[in-house]
Amino acid sequence: MSETTPDEGVIAVLIERLEQQRLPRLLALEEKANDGEPLNSFDLEYLENAIADARKVSPPLWKDIQSIGRLHRR
Repeated sequence: MSETTPDEGVIAVLIERLEQQRLPRLLALEEKANDGEPLNSFDLEYLENAIADARKVSPPLWKDIQSIGRLHRR
């Protein structure tokens, strides 16, 4: 069994959350806006929270996420 570092565990959770929760909802909000529908207060709160969460990730961790993402897409 291979061991993972704490950062790798965090990265795995962030990627899973992005793929399964954040991205589908953000794409739905994009489609809603592109269709000319107004975003309601819940939509705007979700966007604010998504942006705030993204800003909490430290820059070194973002580098790791980007490199793992490239491997994941191969």
